[in-house]
Amino acid sequence: MQAIARVNHVFKEKAGGVVVDYIGILESLKSALKQYTDSDRGNTGIDTDVAINVMLEKLEILQNMFHGYGYFAYMGKSQVQRMRVIAEGMDFILEKTEEEQKEFNKITVELSKAYSLCATTEVGGTKTL
Repeated sequence: MQAIARVNHVFKEKAGGVVVDYIGILESLKSALKQYTDSDRGNTGIDTDVAINVMLEKLEILQNMFHGYGYFAYMGKSQVQRMRVIAEGMDFILEKTEEEQKEFNKITVELSKAYSLCATTEVGGTKTL
């Protein structure tokens, strides 16, 4: 909880901050947050519904950017195949224009930030992703 208390003041128009779990405090933090009341959770300043919607929007944009690329093999069991899909996916993006590559990088960062704000949120009994 001290980690949150030290970073819960967001800067200007920022929607929220991120606590990086370098030492494995995430599970303890989740347990501690469950002890807080709904009003306490509401005071964190992060609307997880908004974060989830932003995350899903950015994910859809990235999926559209990969239109025509068969990345579904990544979901298989073979680590070699996963690495191949990643490498080929990088090539797929690098074949795009410089402007499209910049847009890809921007959307990827936005997706990552949105995900970090709602990664531990449960929706219908399961995590957001």
